[in-house]
Amino acid sequence: MSIVRRARSSGRRTILLVVLAALLVAPVAAPAAGGSPSALDCDASSGVVPFDDVNGNVHAPSIVCLAAWGVASGYHDGTYRPERAVSRAQLATFLHRLLEALDNTVPPGPSGFTDVAPGDTHAESIDALAAADIVRGQTSTTFGTNAAVTRGQLASIISRTHEQVFGATLPHDSTVSFADIAGSVHETGIIRLASAEVVTGHTDGTFGPEQQVTRAQMAAFLGRYTALLVADGFAEAPEPDGLGAWETPTTSAWPLGAQRHFGVATWGNGWNAGEFEDVADVAGYSPTVVVHYLGFDHELSTRQLETVSAAGATTLVTWEPYDWDAGTVEQPRFQLRRIIDGEFDVYLHRTAETLKDFGGPVMLRFAHEMNGDWYPWSEQVNDNRPGEYVAAWRHVHDLFARAGVDNVSWVWSPNVEYAGSQPLAEVYPGGDYVDAVAVDGYNWGTAEPWSSWQSPAEVFDSTFRAVRRLAPDKPLMIGETGSAEAGGDKGLWISRLFTWLEANPDVRALVWFNLNKETDWRIESSRSAAEAFAEGLDAWSPAS
Repeated sequence: MSIVRRARSSGRRTILLVVLAALLVAPVAAPAAGGSPSALDCDASSGVVPFDDVNGNVHAPSIVCLAAWGVASGYHDGTYRPERAVSRAQLATFLHRLLEALDNTVPPGPSGFTDVAPGDTHAESIDALAAADIVRGQTSTTFGTNAAVTRGQLASIISRTHEQVFGATLPHDSTVSFADIAGSVHETGIIRLASAEVVTGHTDGTFGPEQQVTRAQMAAFLGRYTALLVADGFAEAPEPDGLGAWETPTTSAWPLGAQRHFGVATWGNGWNAGEFEDVADVAGYSPTVVVHYLGFDHELSTRQLETVSAAGATTLVTWEPYDWDAGTVEQPRFQLRRIIDGEFDVYLHRTAETLKDFGGPVMLRFAHEMNGDWYPWSEQVNDNRPGEYVAAWRHVHDLFARAGVDNVSWVWSPNVEYAGSQPLAEVYPGGDYVDAVAVDGYNWGTAEPWSSWQSPAEVFDSTFRAVRRLAPDKPLMIGETGSAEAGGDKGLWISRLFTWLEANPDVRALVWFNLNKETDWRIESSRSAAEAFAEGLDAWSPAS
């Protein structure tokens, strides 16, 4: 999800004022949060609706108005997802943006909540509104960022907004009542907003204070509250900012330059410098790229990064959002939407700070081999949905950008294509979010019942053609490769790999998976393999 960046425009101001007036006098018979008249459309003059899934929704006018003011943002796929529950953190951001659109800046202040880390997506808004006593924590130490907002909570928050920002108390009509709010901590806020016709109840006379608020209902609450502010002279209607393109942040520089690079993955996982020396003894060159696999249940360490740097190499952090030990791809805790919705933001921010503190160049390969179905971040498993991989990637990237991390290069790393793999275009985050492309591919030989011997060209050719079309001008590398011994001549395969690299000079780095794991992928699995590797690598002449 990204914030809509807009250019100022005054062409729709009159229409928006009409919509605000209509929102204020709209009938109050809707069964949920109160509906906006469906005939109203903030973009009637241009024919532009910012989201693909709001037409026909009873709250569409409010959603469109908030989008036009730069308050409501949608998802990367052009949807708003009106029926999704809004979290407490998301509400803080929407309300904070609305106040800014109304020229009422709420200065930030440290909230002290342990689940709100500096640099998190919603931290600035939560801190500002908490300092103004507009939002409050679920406990004395936690905000409850991912908890859904209830109708009662939202009523109280808007009521406090009126008092703290605009210095006024909403009217309290003693004749207004709902059958289910007596004794609720939100009773006063609900009655005040209902008295002002900002909220309504259900047709059975209840309000539903504990019911979750959807993104559409939230827009209706905020839209009607804005209409009230304008009608009562507390604010002028926000200036529409147009419906511009999604914000596209810049990426970091590629750290490897134009030289060729040889890299490895080893059992020591980037911690054991002695392994780098062992590889150099076999290959004849010290690796200048070292892979470090990092699961979301583990913390990144500057000591590991410094170990690789001291050896004259760059770490390729392969960041895997799953539990290594679970033994299944069905891991609901690590569904992509949980990353998108900010549930891991505190952890992501800690990792960003670690990388920033390290200061040296690092390549970050987030959620690799996503076009396969063997990891929980694949859109083909774990109840993930189309478009969520790209949204998760962009969420992580944007958080790093906001945290000021400028020493990380973002490496998008699909597996080689195969029958049944997800099309690469569906999972490519976009050129503004990617610094380099690394393709993973192996010659499994006959090591598995389903596999057969493949030449390097058969492994890589078609996929590299596809990524060159998809990501032109991006540096290319082989992110992981290796060959089995079973089924053919591994030494000859390695020789042909280096011949293939010479024929594909835009592939600047080769990373060898030097582990005895599913099969013995190691360079030294046989004498002939080791000799072929040393000879081929020397002819290819990588940096050293």
